[in-house]
Amino acid sequence: MKETRNKEGYRRASAIKQKLEGLPYRTIARNLDVNYRNVYNWIQEYKRYVLDGAMLLAKSRM
Repeated sequence: MKETRNKEGYRRASAIKQKLEGLPYRTIARNLDVNYRNVYNWIQEYKRYVLDGAMLLAKSRM
């Protein structure tokens, strides 16, 4: 993370990766040294973004 310019972006990406691997929110928060609510919010935002993108893609193919 020392070479990463955007630490929050790195943490968000790492949180999403860990959640996709099946880790619980609190474990991810401990791993990243952040509050578990931050992890929860990042994951929810990611889910909304992915679902919105998937819906747009499906509509464009109709």
